[in-house]
Amino acid sequence: LAAIAPFARSAAWRSAVVHRLRQDGVAANASQFGDRAFWESRYTAGRAPREWFLSAGAAADSAAAALSSHRRSGLSAADSPLRCLHLGCGTSNLGGAICDALESEHRLAATVTNVDYSPAAI
Repeated sequence: LAAIAPFARSAAWRSAVVHRLRQDGVAANASQFGDRAFWESRYTAGRAPREWFLSAGAAADSAAAALSSHRRSGLSAADSPLRCLHLGCGTSNLGGAICDALESEHRLAATVTNVDYSPAAI
């Protein structure tokens, strides 16, 4: 995910998210993304997108490669599952996709904890 983080803070990311929301018929601007009520209304309405601009599989492949590299570097214990924290998961399938990619492509066990402040999303 470290590879995605710089993009997620960029104007291009905000533009992609706004574009996706407009496709869903929601007028939004980037300033609303920090507003808890905005997200809760999206999730409660049942129109929340599951993924923003990459499929869970595509994002998981990048994350799995980075996590596998982290494991090979010796920065994490070789005998324990890799652990990931997915903050602001919304209704994304990314957590499960990361576990699947690590197990199938890298033969590594992993756990992903998905966290979101919206009860409707969880």
